[in-house]
Amino acid sequence: MEGSGTGANVQPGRIRVGILDDQRVFRDCLVTLFEQSGMEVVACSPDVQGFRAQVEQAAPDVAIIDIQLDSSDGQEVATGLDVVEWLWSKHPATASLILSACWDRPLVERCFHAGAAGYLCKLNVSRAELLSAVVRVARGERLIPQKLRAQLLEEADDEGAGHSAG
Repeated sequence: MEGSGTGANVQPGRIRVGILDDQRVFRDCLVTLFEQSGMEVVACSPDVQGFRAQVEQAAPDVAIIDIQLDSSDGQEVATGLDVVEWLWSKHPATASLILSACWDRPLVERCFHAGAAGYLCKLNVSRAELLSAVVRVARGERLIPQKLRAQLLEEADDEGAGHSAG
């Protein structure tokens, strides 16, 4: 994995985490998981404005961000992608780890272009994988989903085969 330069000396028990997710029960479960693992949750919000305010005060090492955020009436109100871009420009020491049910390759690629350090699909990630990912991005690693990595390698192989044939 590539290093991104953030938090190279972070220890697992010292990782400060921020959570942006619109689903209350999911946020609560993440808080419990991280705190029981020795991490400190310093920001936790269902909305972009609240999250930004908390990040300004607490400066987490890692921000767990859902891409699609809905209001309590079910309307999509914001995108976590805006927060990734904001963190990249205003808080570059905070690594953004996307945790979303959305798996759309162009969206995943936009997240990385916006500054995300990693992307996980919440539909099938285990607790151990999530905790490991938080530690790894806090250390400065970038986590490219296996599915995307395989597609990129396949495309590169196809392009390489086309160049060698011509």
